[in-house]
Order: sequence, then C-alpha cells, then structure tokens
Amino acid sequence: MSKERLLREADALRDLARHTRRVIELASSDNQKKTLRRHADDFDKQAGLLESEAANAKTMPQVRARLH
Repeated sequence: MSKERLLREADALRDLARHTRRVIELASSDNQKKTLRRHADDFDKQAGLLESEAANAKTMPQVRARLH
C-alpha cells in the first residue's frame, strides 16, 4: 500500500475514533460507554500502526496507463 493511502486510512480511523467518542455521551449504560471507549481506543491504535507503516513506506509515483 502506498504511503498516501496508509495516511488516508489512518486519518479515517482517527475520524472514526473522534465520532465514537462523541457517541459515548449519548450511551445510556456504563457497559455501552465502556465498549464504545474501547472501540475508539482500538481505532486510534490501528491509526498509529498505519502511520508508523507510512513513515517507513516509500512514496510510489503514480503510473498512468497510456492509451494507444
């Protein structure tokens, strides 16, 4: 996967974690809040892993197909 793609996916996971944390305020039970908090933490952890992978990835040039 390209560096740019990894970073886009990491951004999407960070966004999902932020949204999940907002939903915690709407949860009615402590168990729901705990589960949502765990999911948000997991999204952030996955994003961090993708960001680390992106830091080690080389940027690949875009290759465009030629039409004859």
